Amino acid sequence: MYQGSLGKEKQLTFGKRHFPVNECLIIKMLKAEHPEYTVSYRFEEMPTEKVFVFLTDHENTDGFPAKLLGHIKGADLIIQDCQFS
Repeated sequence: MYQGSLGKEKQLTFGKRHFPVNECLIIKMLKAEHPEYTVSYRFEEMPTEKVFVFLTDHENTDGFPAKLLGHIKGADLIIQDCQFS
């Protein structure tokens, strides 16, 4: 996760270049509930503080796992594809 790579200046470093986090698009991933391996993506646009979550092929369960709740918390837009009864 990017937080572990932040220095005191709150910058991401790629090679010799440094990027202020508050100017970046941060993408986080979470393994979705599914018998196969599927991934949900969380896009955090730091300049506008808008959050979009794309939760595809998610198998619906009773309740929401804590990790999933943390992943979708504060999202401005969620697109979720789930099936099953």
